[in-house]
Amino acid sequence: MRLQAPFLPPKPLVPEVHILPSCYDEQLRQLWMEQAFTDVIFVAGSVGFSAHRFMLAAASSALHHLLMNDGCAEANARRPSETSMVSNAIAEIGTQLPL
Repeated sequence: MRLQAPFLPPKPLVPEVHILPSCYDEQLRQLWMEQAFTDVIFVAGSVGFSAHRFMLAAASSALHHLLMNDGCAEANARRPSETSMVSNAIAEIGTQLPL
């Protein structure tokens, strides 16, 4: 009696992987410049500017707390220390934004 050799199929070819360059930074900058899909407006005196809540919340723990706890509805009831905290958070974000 003769033994048959075990079946050994050929190994599959390793697929080629193509990684495209990231456009994330450019697309984020474009959203910021076009103010597309903004969902919050800051008003300081007679000047107002639009922003994205998710970007503000990601950039500052103080703004994250304010936005997640519906602090915008309570803006008039804020204590001076909270107003200062929000002002500092906005100044902090301004230094980190790409130009």
